[in-house]
Amino acid sequence: MFAVTQSLELRRITRERDRADRVTDFMTRMFRVSDPSEARGNSITARELLDKSSKDIDAGLTRDPELKGQMLDLMGNVYEELGLYPRAESL
Repeated sequence: MFAVTQSLELRRITRERDRADRVTDFMTRMFRVSDPSEARGNSITARELLDKSSKDIDAGLTRDPELKGQMLDLMGNVYEELGLYPRAESL
């Protein structure tokens, strides 16, 4: 019984670690565009970061539909707070 419990706990921990890694990777890619070498000297706005990142959610989080939904909801809330209602609703 102890071995089964330990095995289940290890699976849960591994899933949570993998999810945290996916979020970290996504956030790293999201802000990479603000890197001066990527921006080529242009200013990057928060709106541009949001637009790029919300498009990247589909490709970047396909392996975790629950996390993808949470991130889309979060992005939608940010757009809503900015008064960008049509974009918020689409997410």
